[in-house]
Amino acid sequence: MGIIGKIIIGIILLVVGLFLYADSVGLFWTPVTGIDWLGNLIVIVSGSIPAFLILIGLFIVWLELDELKMEKELEEEELEKELKEIEEESEKETKKTQKKGRAKKRKKKK
Repeated sequence: MGIIGKIIIGIILLVVGLFLYADSVGLFWTPVTGIDWLGNLIVIVSGSIPAFLILIGLFIVWLELDELKMEKELEEEELEKELKEIEEESEKETKKTQKKGRAKKRKKKK
């Protein structure tokens, strides 16, 4: 089926849907189907609002918990970096102290 065929089917579905809603209102004619399509739509939309709010709330909680987890991991990484730097500085100090001690021993031997 070509693009034109799909467009025609889309237009037909659009017109039928609009006709059904207009039929339930029945401003200029008497309703043909006898079904309150617009009222049913309102019931569906109003019934889905609480579920939609629950889903949005769950999504927000999930995002914030994930952000909290990421912040905690970032803090742990920063602490590990700081600890590593402190250990490296401590090792350098130890090596310097050992070198000074060896140099003093050599001077005493001479």
